[in-house]
Amino acid sequence: GGPKDPGAELAPACVRPVRKRSDDGIEEGVPAANDEKQERRRWRWQAHHVRVERALVHDHRLKEEIRGDYIFWLNEEDKNKASETFFNTINDFVTYINATCYLGITTKEFHYAMYPEGTFYKRHLDVFKNDTRRKLSIVCYLNDENWQPEFGGELVIYKPEEDIKIYPLKGRVVIFESQILEHEVKPVHRKRFSITGWLKTS
Repeated sequence: GGPKDPGAELAPACVRPVRKRSDDGIEEGVPAANDEKQERRRWRWQAHHVRVERALVHDHRLKEEIRGDYIFWLNEEDKNKASETFFNTINDFVTYINATCYLGITTKEFHYAMYPEGTFYKRHLDVFKNDTRRKLSIVCYLNDENWQPEFGGELVIYKPEEDIKIYPLKGRVVIFESQILEHEVKPVHRKRFSITGWLKTS
């Protein structure tokens, strides 16, 4: 035979024997007297996996049907020079609108967003049912190239009297009311980059 496994002699002393499970969750080598118990366990195991699979498939489909972007949350306290410039500008803006529009903005949250080709974000509002703190939505586009209409990815803001179509041109900033204006991102045909976030009350 080949070289001896150096751990083989240690195994009986330090490893407790375990019952091997088959793919359906049944313990192999269990006496036949437990057949009824094993059968109940088999059904519970299979039912559990059906529920989990359905939940995962539903979640995957739900996300794909609604949105397809990838995000990375920004931390104002852990910033580089570029993000520091961005947050300084946002903070100046918050000071201005609180002084002029009395919105009472106290907090903010922002993330990078990347839409791969073929992805989108269906029509929605930027508020949750149980959390209405978001007041203003802000999008700052980071695309390097000169964005063309055929690239898609336009932001559509739905107003009662008209729909506003906004292409993600480099450096363009869009600000709108989070609780009032429904909007969506049309399918993109070129990678689309932005910083997206919200100004919030306490």
